[in-house]
Amino acid sequence: MSGKKKKKKRPRNRNKSQQQGASSENIFPPDGMTWVEGDGLHALVPGEKPSAAEIQKITEAYQQQIRKSPLFKQWVKQYGKLKAIEMLKECRYEVR
Repeated sequence: MSGKKKKKKRPRNRNKSQQQGASSENIFPPDGMTWVEGDGLHALVPGEKPSAAEIQKITEAYQQQIRKSPLFKQWVKQYGKLKAIEMLKECRYEVR
């Protein structure tokens, strides 16, 4: 026997992003994720925070989709048009 010890193989160096942990871009799935809780529908999506104008535009588009849906017709039938419109205004896009 020779007096030499076998060297253990060390794992190769990881690149810097792996060493420092995942970046925020890698936390969420590429398409984002959605779920429903008691206070409504939630979504996490990658990207920059939208401007106030973009938030308003998204909210209006969302409300128009609801207004055209069977759900809105049900609200009108059940609560009347004024209450249905009030409920529709509560359906909005929020950024937290």
